[in-house]
Amino acid sequence: MTVAPPRPVSALSLLLADSRLPSGAYAHSAGFEAAVQAGATLADVPGYLRARLATVASTDAAAAVLAARIAADAGIPGAHAATAFAELSRAVAARTPSAPMRAASRLLGRGLLRLGLRLAPHSAALGVLAQTREPFRPIVLGALVSALGGDPADAATVVCYEEAQSVASAALKLLPTDPFASAAWIVDLAPEIDAVVARALAVTGPGDLPALGAPRIEMWTQRHATERRRLFVS
Repeated sequence: MTVAPPRPVSALSLLLADSRLPSGAYAHSAGFEAAVQAGATLADVPGYLRARLATVASTDAAAAVLAARIAADAGIPGAHAATAFAELSRAVAARTPSAPMRAASRLLGRGLLRLGLRLAPHSAALGVLAQTREPFRPIVLGALVSALGGDPADAATVVCYEEAQSVASAALKLLPTDPFASAAWIVDLAPEIDAVVARALAVTGPGDLPALGAPRIEMWTQRHATERRRLFVS
């Protein structure tokens, strides 16, 4: 049996997945602070990572793939691109029932869009998104990846990696442990990240976006939004 070689990591992916990227993602825990407030421990981190990857990240990865394709289609006039992005945004909102989770994604989207307009000021797709109201982060990410010469697989991979890394990094601050443990959590997720990326690439339109609920995470984030003492925005 012939085994396909692993897909090389692009410099673009490394840039967009860097926690030092000035888009505000480092201020978010992907809901893990809320989980800790509900009683989660270090032993729960791997399971939480897999739950987020199988639900929230799967939807976001597919949305980023579709956004990258919209942005890459140079034949789409601006008005049509705006319509396509709006349809995709409605689909993402419909699959994100928690208001705090929608707000967090839009807050991150604004930060990433600001960065994108600096990195790719002539991107027509980013220009269209700049005219919209509070674009979701995966949509901006997909458009930015395309503007910088990346492909949809890059976009989906960054979504999954950043989701996992946000949880792992937050865990180190909330439940201090050996930093090498957080690296191991991410490495262990690699096959599942590859599977999520593959499924995201198979999505053909907004109607095909995964609609995978995470009721407990959504409930925790609702509660977290009302907390006065918290380390992370979300």
